[in-house]
Amino acid sequence: AGNTSSDSIALHYDATAPTGVTAAPARGSDHAGWYNHPLRIDWSGSDALSGIASCTSRTYSGPDDANASASGNCTDAAGNVATVALPFQYDANGPAVTVSAARDPDHAGWYNRPVDISWSGTDPVSGVASCTAPLTYTGPDTANASSVGGCTDNAGNSASPPPLAFRYDATPPVTSA
Repeated sequence: AGNTSSDSIALHYDATAPTGVTAAPARGSDHAGWYNHPLRIDWSGSDALSGIASCTSRTYSGPDDANASASGNCTDAAGNVATVALPFQYDANGPAVTVSAARDPDHAGWYNRPVDISWSGTDPVSGVASCTAPLTYTGPDTANASSVGGCTDNAGNSASPPPLAFRYDATPPVTSA
């Protein structure tokens, strides 16, 4: 009979992942290129065919890492995904700090002449930027002397150990005859 028929259907086809996907921190670094507080990162992109359906947004709060990276993505309305990583430096913990006297007490746990006190630190992630300058204790005489100091790492975190407590008496006894 030679009958023919045709019909059409509307079809949307998108097999291309979103383009121009980027990741951006929600704020600038805390100190010298380092982040030392939780960091929100937002991803964005574009899609010429079906449009962007969603993009990742997340907060990074560790672990501390000089080569930290956070991955996120954008998904278009057709389900295609493009993933991008954002590298950054993150250190939220202060350095480990020690304080020490340059020598042992002079007699029975007492210092009776000037003593040098210094602070030193280590930070395995960002490194130590500075510590309190060494000092020489010369008085006053007291059974409860102490010195307070600390160190700061390259990410801007500071830490102090408990004060170095010591006894100091440089005054000779008063004698009478």
